[in-house]
Amino acid sequence: MSNKKPEPTDAEHPLRRFTDETGRLETVISSDANLKGNLETASSLELRGKIEGDCTIGGILWVCEGGGISGAVTVEAAVLEGEVRGNIQAKERVELRPGSSLRGNIDAGSLAIAEGAFYQGKVKMSSPETSEPITFQEKRKPAPEDD
Repeated sequence: MSNKKPEPTDAEHPLRRFTDETGRLETVISSDANLKGNLETASSLELRGKIEGDCTIGGILWVCEGGGISGAVTVEAAVLEGEVRGNIQAKERVELRPGSSLRGNIDAGSLAIAEGAFYQGKVKMSSPETSEPITFQEKRKPAPEDD
C-alpha cells in the first residue's frame, strides 16, 4: 500500500504566476546590450539590457532585473522585474514583480502588482472576454489563532 498523495489537478492549483505558463523565450537581449531606436519583433523577448525607444513585441516581454526600457511598449503580455519608463499596452496580462519599477500608464486585460513593486501611472483594464472585475483569490491558509 502506498502513502503517496495523488498529484493535484490544474483546477485545484492553477498557475499563480504568468511566467509559469510561458516556457522558454525566443529572443534574449543580454545585460551588456544598450539599444537606441525602436524595436519590433513577432516573437517573445527576454530583456536583460537596456532599450531607449518604442517596442512592439508579438509575444511575451520579460524585463529582467537590471533590464530596462525608456519608451512605449505594445505587447501581448509583460512581466517586469526591471524598469520601464513609458506606457504599456498589453492584450493580455501585465505582471509587476518585487523590485520592478514602472512609470507610465497601463492598458491591459489583467494586472498583477506584487508587494515591493513600484508603479506610478494610470490603469485601464480592457478585457474583451468579460466586463466584470477580476478579483484576487487568497490561496494561503489563515494563521492559527492563539488561545
